[in-house]
Amino acid sequence: MCISNLANGDRKTLISAGPMLMQAGSVNQFTSGIFTAFDVKHPCPDISKLRFANAIAQNLFDHCFESYVSGPDAPELSAEKKDKEIVLHIVNEESSNNYQESYSEIIPSVSGQFDRLYKFEGYKVYQVRFASTSRQLLNDLGSARLIAQSDLENNITEIFNWKNIVNPDSTSTDDYIWVKESKVVASNTGIDKSFSFTEDQFATGDKTLINGKNYFFMVVAYAHNNWKEFDPADGSGQKNPYIESLTNVKVFTFAPKFNLFNEKYQFDVTRISGEGNPKIFLEVKPDMYDKMLGNNFDGKVNYLTGYGPLQGKVLDPAKLQNKTYRLEITGNINPVTCEFDNSGIWKLTDITENKVIFENIPLAGAKEYIEEELGFAITVHQHREPGTRVYENNGGIGLKVEYNNLNGPKWYNAVTEGGIIDENKINELNHVRENLSDPDKELSRIGEGFFIPSASVKYGVDPIIPFYLTPFATDVSNATLYRLRDLNNVDIVLTKDKSKWSKCIVVESAKGAYTNIGFQPIGNAKEFSLRRTPSIDKDGNTLSDGTFGYSYFPWLGWMLRREEG
Repeated sequence: MCISNLANGDRKTLISAGPMLMQAGSVNQFTSGIFTAFDVKHPCPDISKLRFANAIAQNLFDHCFESYVSGPDAPELSAEKKDKEIVLHIVNEESSNNYQESYSEIIPSVSGQFDRLYKFEGYKVYQVRFASTSRQLLNDLGSARLIAQSDLENNITEIFNWKNIVNPDSTSTDDYIWVKESKVVASNTGIDKSFSFTEDQFATGDKTLINGKNYFFMVVAYAHNNWKEFDPADGSGQKNPYIESLTNVKVFTFAPKFNLFNEKYQFDVTRISGEGNPKIFLEVKPDMYDKMLGNNFDGKVNYLTGYGPLQGKVLDPAKLQNKTYRLEITGNINPVTCEFDNSGIWKLTDITENKVIFENIPLAGAKEYIEEELGFAITVHQHREPGTRVYENNGGIGLKVEYNNLNGPKWYNAVTEGGIIDENKINELNHVRENLSDPDKELSRIGEGFFIPSASVKYGVDPIIPFYLTPFATDVSNATLYRLRDLNNVDIVLTKDKSKWSKCIVVESAKGAYTNIGFQPIGNAKEFSLRRTPSIDKDGNTLSDGTFGYSYFPWLGWMLRREEG
């Protein structure tokens, strides 16, 4: 039209179909498709994009639309409305094709020799500017901002789709080229379903939420399939590893509000058996130390609220009932990694009414489950072990030093990484070596750095520091036998109550570096053997019972807790 210089006017289009035979009273169906192309300059448009869209539409029609996949339904959003804060909760209704993150859909055009299933992978949550914002505008920064992303913990990280565009190189013989388009950058730490929203992403200046003001949100679920790596040279393979929700995508409106009860209610947790750590400090109730040291301890550990191996929080106190629940995890343990394999599942039972709430839920799936009708959510997740370099501090949780007398002197001190004590560097105390699982020595700098993984302690000859002090037996030990995942959490409690003191062995620490220059340990005891001096009692008196190398130390004992997993 542009070249023909046609005058403006009413452009009519004639659509014809046929030939077909129409008997009296018969009915035939006519299907038409309308397609378009965006970002085309006018008044003289380049119609190559339109032709490309026509080719896609024709291909879908020729294959009876078999390559169409709907994707996982978008979930619902509910919210806790707090003072200048909105906590969003993702909920999949039972009618959803992604209920309990179970979405999977066959790709009809892929043969059975390949992986034909799109499977649920994660969620993306957006703040949108207006209540009328459409799904098509989620990639427009002026209309939508990604505020949260959550996905399964697996080997799928950043996901790209391949997009066919007009070749910008006018000298090339190829009219179109394939380019990667990033669809999601995954956190890859497991599915979360609760997200705290405290800042308005569209505000200028102070972004703090305003109580009573409406804020708008959208959420999509997405799935992944990569049945064959795409080859841009011949266009074969999976062009779209990423697909997202096409159904149930809508805008949710919530407003923060002040109320007198903004506490984060959580469950009281008792460990009946097993071990585990949800990557937080585990804190037992104060009376547990006496119970664990007692002769009649039944093995049940009561944790401080919010500091147990299972995270359960109350979403709606009005719905919560005075009940007791039991969570059981079963499956096979991998003897190499000490983790549950893919057979790991969990079950939640209301033992007050003997009713199963969740059953056969994969441990490797989502980590947070919300039970709206009962007003609570639980988090069950198998975290990676320390040393896997997938978490902050390489999986180390932290270190806390606490004193009974908060106003008294801070009398505890220790050597830290680098041979530092009281800010002075002493080379002979630099006993931390490089560990392949902790190359940046992050686990040796947890808290004040007073505790160092045994696997990171020097045990061999140091060519730079020929003489150094180390807690390891350099003459007989091999620290490569120690694994970071074998580390336990410990509470070391120093007490004046002698009834709780631990009987312990005293080992000889003299090593070859001493004996080589003429120093001989008492009784010629070997390094890390019992010290060849008489044992002593709790009052420091020498015992004359013929025993050697025993003493008492003023701690309650090592309260073992898993550091990770």
